[in-house]
Amino acid sequence: MSLLVMSLCPMSHLSSMKMVLRLEKAMLRTKQMIISQRHTTMWCWRMKHLLLMMERMIW
Repeated sequence: MSLLVMSLCPMSHLSSMKMVLRLEKAMLRTKQMIISQRHTTMWCWRMKHLLLMMERMIW
């Protein structure tokens, strides 16, 4: 995952590392949300939101 993100980013190594850390933190939070909340609709909405944020960070 991290390598894919880094290869996608035409940024400096440092900023891409920061982004990878941010992404991993977001993934962790999402995992925790899935565990704590079994509401499918809420989960779908949050995943959509997360994907939008990821797109904004990458492009």
